[in-house]
Amino acid sequence: MKNLKINHLAVIILTIAYQLIAMGWYTIFSNQWMSLNNFTEADFAEQSPVPYIYALITALITNYVMAILFKNLKIEQVTEGIKIAFLCWLAFAFAELSTVNMFSLKPFALSLVDGGKSLVAFMVTGIVLGSWKKYEQ
Repeated sequence: MKNLKINHLAVIILTIAYQLIAMGWYTIFSNQWMSLNNFTEADFAEQSPVPYIYALITALITNYVMAILFKNLKIEQVTEGIKIAFLCWLAFAFAELSTVNMFSLKPFALSLVDGGKSLVAFMVTGIVLGSWKKYEQ
């Protein structure tokens, strides 16, 4: 049996994909997201690059951790990748996000908007890491 190894190129591509997914998602849901957060256009007049850099770093961390998990669980099929990615999203992303939002007195709809973006990103990770495998020599 061949041993899986981390596909570093896939992780880098997924990290970039996360940024594109977020850009598209929050373009589509910008009005709802701003309304649910009680934000206005003026709140974003002077945008710092720090959140974008942070998002890039956290996407890299998320995708490397998922790649390590997939390697250790020996995920070799897309369907397995999707299942594990969904469970990771549900347990580690959505459950935490919705709990924090609840205690922050944010509407549950905000958890659905933000969690939906994460769900799409996690599913893409599950598909890519589940199908694009690398093996040790």
